[in-house]
Amino acid sequence: MTRSSRTGPPSGMAWNGRACCCRSTRRCPAGRRRPYVPAARALYDIAVRDGWAVDGAPGFVYTTDWAGVPVVRTRMHWVVAEANGAAAVLHRATGDARYAWDYTRWWDYAGEYLIDRAHGSWHHELDASNAPSREVWPGKPDLYHAFQATLLSVLPLAPGLAVAVRDGLAAPHDPMCR
Repeated sequence: MTRSSRTGPPSGMAWNGRACCCRSTRRCPAGRRRPYVPAARALYDIAVRDGWAVDGAPGFVYTTDWAGVPVVRTRMHWVVAEANGAAAVLHRATGDARYAWDYTRWWDYAGEYLIDRAHGSWHHELDASNAPSREVWPGKPDLYHAFQATLLSVLPLAPGLAVAVRDGLAAPHDPMCR
């Protein structure tokens, strides 16, 4: 087995607290909830530190080397979508205002660079200067991440996403919005 020469800060967002908080909420008895929150916060913090605007431009770089130096500076839409979900869930789980601030900051970024108001959906890939790119794949094949980004702030931590939508558990407005 060989060790990769790079890491992906985006993976820290994808595997952060959303899964940990949801899992711990459902499986832990009252009084012992959220035992995974410290690990979730650590994954989130590493992803932000190593990925967000580390090359001087806004957005999450796609990969870094093990020292945190950007290797692939492409920005992918799904990373910001996961970051928004992570921020919403960690804010709800901890009450820490920095997650609400990040949530707003990343929606502002999505609004400025990712949301394609002329042709619909989100640009799936941006180059290092945040211009739309097609190096990884053409078109907009992934609606899942953008749609999920709009749901996580209005749904409870548990049950899971599909069950919460099915059961109509969404809040009437986004509680993260001011």
